[in-house]
Amino acid sequence: MATLEEFWAEAGVPPRELPRQRFNRRRYLPLLDFIEAHPPSPDSQTLDIGAGIGNLCVAMRARFGGRFHYADYALPSPALQELLRRHGVERFFAINLAEPNPFTQVEERYDRVLLTEVLEHLLVNPIRLFRSIAGLLNPGGRLLLTTPNQARATNRLRLLLGRSIREPNAFPSEDRPLFGHVAEYTVPDLRGFLDLSGFTVERTAVIQNLPSMNPSAVRRGLVRLLNTAPGRRLALGDDLLIEARKTSG
Repeated sequence: MATLEEFWAEAGVPPRELPRQRFNRRRYLPLLDFIEAHPPSPDSQTLDIGAGIGNLCVAMRARFGGRFHYADYALPSPALQELLRRHGVERFFAINLAEPNPFTQVEERYDRVLLTEVLEHLLVNPIRLFRSIAGLLNPGGRLLLTTPNQARATNRLRLLLGRSIREPNAFPSEDRPLFGHVAEYTVPDLRGFLDLSGFTVERTAVIQNLPSMNPSAVRRGLVRLLNTAPGRRLALGDDLLIEARKTSG
C-alpha cells in the first residue's frame, strides 16, 4: 500500500511514529478485502468517525475511489486538512461521541459510515450511538464497524485462570479526555444492538492480526491457526468486522 507511505511523507509523520503507523496499516488490508464484497461506488460519500490522521480515507480512496468526510474528537491541523483534501476528504467535523447528540453539526447524509477501532474506547450506550449513526445514512446505507473481540482466545484463557481481561490503564487517573479499551463486545452483542438500532447485519468476520511488529515464529503460527475456518467459526481471533445495512428510519 505505497499510497500510505507517500501520504505519511507528505504529512511529515516523524520517523519515530512510522513503525506504529506501519503496524496499524496491517489492519487495513483485511478490512479493505472485507469491503470489497460491497465496495463503494466512485461517487459515493463516506463519513469516517474516529479518522485519526486520515489513513483509512486515503487507503479506501486509493482502492475504490469516492468522496470522504472526516470526524474525530479534534480537527486536524490546517496543513493536514489541506493534504487530506488532495486525497478526497472534503469536510471535517470535531465531535464528542460521549455527548447525547454527537452529530448535530453534520447535516449531510452518507452512503457509508466507518467506525473502526473506536467503539471500545467509549463509555456510551451503543444502541443510542448506532441509532445516531443510522440517522446519518441514506436509505440502504452501510455501517462498517470494527472493534476488538471480547471472546478472543486470550480472554477466554485469562478468565479460566481467574485473571482480569481489562486493559491496563484503560481508565485514566489524570484528567485526559480519551480512554483505553473500556468496553468490548462479542458478535452476538453487536448483532442485537444493531438490530435494535435500525440495521440489518449482513456480514461478519472474526480475524486475527499479527500482534506485534516483529512476532516470533510461534506467534505467527498461532495467527495462522486462529485464521483457519475452525478458528473463525469459534470466533477466537482478536478483531470483529461487521457490515450492517440501514433498514429503517
